[in-house]
Amino acid sequence: MSIRRLRWVFLALYLAVIVTLLGLWFAREKHDRWLILLMVAIFFATQIIFIFGAGTIELCRPIKKRRLLIPVIVASLMGAILVGGILIAFSELFKLEERGWAIEYIFCVILAIGWAAWGFLFHVHCQRVDRYSALKRMTLWLLGGSLVELLGSVPSHIIVSRRPGCLVGLGTMIGIIAGVYVMLWAFGPGIILLFLRDRHALQKIRNDSDSAPGL
Repeated sequence: MSIRRLRWVFLALYLAVIVTLLGLWFAREKHDRWLILLMVAIFFATQIIFIFGAGTIELCRPIKKRRLLIPVIVASLMGAILVGGILIAFSELFKLEERGWAIEYIFCVILAIGWAAWGFLFHVHCQRVDRYSALKRMTLWLLGGSLVELLGSVPSHIIVSRRPGCLVGLGTMIGIIAGVYVMLWAFGPGIILLFLRDRHALQKIRNDSDSAPGL
C-alpha cells in the first residue's frame, strides 16, 4: 500500500480511536464532562498551534528562531507531561510518600527541570533545519518518549496493583494515561506531516534545481 493511501488509513484509525475513547469516557464520567471537553479542546488546540505556529507554508525554508519558539514550547509541554507521569508512577511504586519525602516540592522542581530540558533539547537539535524537518524531529522524539514512559509505567502498575488497599494503582494509572495521551497527541501532527510529505519533497526538488548552477 502506498503512502498516499496509508495516510488516509492512519487518519481514519486515529479519529476512530479518539471518538471511541471520548464515547467511553462520556459514558462513565457523567459528572465531569466539562473537564473532558476542556482536555479535548487543549488536545486539539495544542496540535494546531504546534503545526501552524512555525509560520510559513514553505516547508523547506529554514525555520527562524522566533518561529521555532512556539512549537518548542508546545512540544516541551508534552514532554513535561511524560516526566510528570513517570514521576507519579514511580512515586507510588517506590512508596516515596510513606518515606516522609516532600514529594510535592520534588515533583514540581523535577517537572520544571524536565520541561526546560525538553525545550533545550528541541531548540538545539531543530535549529538550522527546515520547518518540516523540525516538526518531524519533535514529533518522533515525543513518540519515542511516550513509549519509554509507558515501558516504565505499565510494569509499575502491574506490580502496584497486587498490593492491598483501595486506591492502589492510581498513581501508576495516571502515568499510563500520561503516556497514552502524549502518544495520541503526537500521532496527530505525525499524520499531518504524512500529508505534507509530498509537498515537502516537491519544494525540495524545486529549491535544489533553482540553486543548481546552469549548464
